[in-house]
Amino acid sequence: TFLAGKLDWSRLKTPRGKAMYGFVARCLELRRTVPALKRLEPAVVETVFDERALWLTVLRPGPGGHPPALLVLNFARTGQRIPLPVRALGWSVALCSADAIWGGPVDTSPKSLPSGKAAFLPAMSATLLLG
Repeated sequence: TFLAGKLDWSRLKTPRGKAMYGFVARCLELRRTVPALKRLEPAVVETVFDERALWLTVLRPGPGGHPPALLVLNFARTGQRIPLPVRALGWSVALCSADAIWGGPVDTSPKSLPSGKAAFLPAMSATLLLG
């Protein structure tokens, strides 16, 4: 509901609340600045999932020759390797919910990932990759 979704600004006083606020702010910044994330055409979005392993990838192509964006989600309670689509130039990590800066367990996530390989995602995490 609307009231349940409203921000509780008093949570900004806690480290976890500050981290969550920063994460949401970074997500909104990427949405505004990455052309592939601005594009609102569901017909061009490609999804791949493994229902048993509990992972999902969402590929959004970049308009007008801009690079694509790939959201990789691990819904499992354990970390796992998730296959990435082939991309000639590989992938760069734009955001990882498991990074320590957001209160996650990972001190540093890789800055880039090779094309066509699998990416390791910690349990219950999401990573946004740019092509």
